[in-house]
Amino acid sequence: MLGPLLFTIYTLPIVSVIAPFRNVHHAHYADNTQLDIALSTDKALGVVNNCFQSIHCWLDANGLCLTTYARQLVFTFGLYFTSAGVC
Repeated sequence: MLGPLLFTIYTLPIVSVIAPFRNVHHAHYADNTQLDIALSTDKALGVVNNCFQSIHCWLDANGLCLTTYARQLVFTFGLYFTSAGVC
């Protein structure tokens, strides 16, 4: 069984799997990878799905699996500011 540090080192190449998806940002923890994307276009959900599938393939190829009960989708809403004011 890998400890948190070894697991992080072992799964670090997952960053290169996420990198081609330009609008997907990630946070990599000892036992978790979090994906974030702004849903500013109708294509955003497709991008997240494609990224998720790429990650799933990488995990399978490296002897790991996704925990199906731990997947979450969280929507947050907020205002953003421009030079013209609040949008």
